[in-house]
Amino acid sequence: MKTSEMWADGTLRLFLSHSSAKKKFVARIKQELAEFGVESFVAHEDIEPTKEWLGEIRLALNTCHVFAAILCPDFKKSNYCDQEVGHALQREILVIPVRLEIDPYGFMAPLQGVSAFEKKPSEIAADLNNLLLVHSSTKQLMVAVAEKRIELLVNDFLCSDSYVDSTKLLRNLEAYESIPKKLVNKIAENWETNDQIAGCLGIPRRMVFFLKHHAKKEFSEKIRK
Repeated sequence: MKTSEMWADGTLRLFLSHSSAKKKFVARIKQELAEFGVESFVAHEDIEPTKEWLGEIRLALNTCHVFAAILCPDFKKSNYCDQEVGHALQREILVIPVRLEIDPYGFMAPLQGVSAFEKKPSEIAADLNNLLLVHSSTKQLMVAVAEKRIELLVNDFLCSDSYVDSTKLLRNLEAYESIPKKLVNKIAENWETNDQIAGCLGIPRRMVFFLKHHAKKEFSEKIRK
């Protein structure tokens, strides 16, 4: 398998190392992280049964941007988990101990981690995302991830084929405080060509405020007229 087949373009690549006892819990963390544009490798989900699984794990370990260890007593007992940690430390990438049931140990002990005692997968994912947004090794990657997500959202909005989708997608766009100028221009120049956007009750008025907020005053004035 090639790297391009394992990871999607424009995502931050996170290896979630875990014991088999926590596979369902970690699968939920993976789903929650996807909402932030973070792609996670979880071995029990992402390795096809016909693949040579150690090779797939090595490829994921060699190509991930960040490594997170979901720590519990079974993790510490697993030889494979400890070897995955060692591989990530050897690569000198960001290693995040997630304190689910036990504290970091060994070479992980001094590392900045995420407290996960009694937390839901959604809360753990949010904490991981917040760390990735500010850490020096990942914050630029996260900026690129956010821009990619906005670009996809803009494309979906401009191609919307129903009033319901147009309203929902515009609401998602309005949640962003900042949108790259080229994407604002794309919206301003194309939204009126889609009758499922321009003909949707309330959207033209919302576009006035949306475009004005993102410094496209000339377009918002045009809509008023």
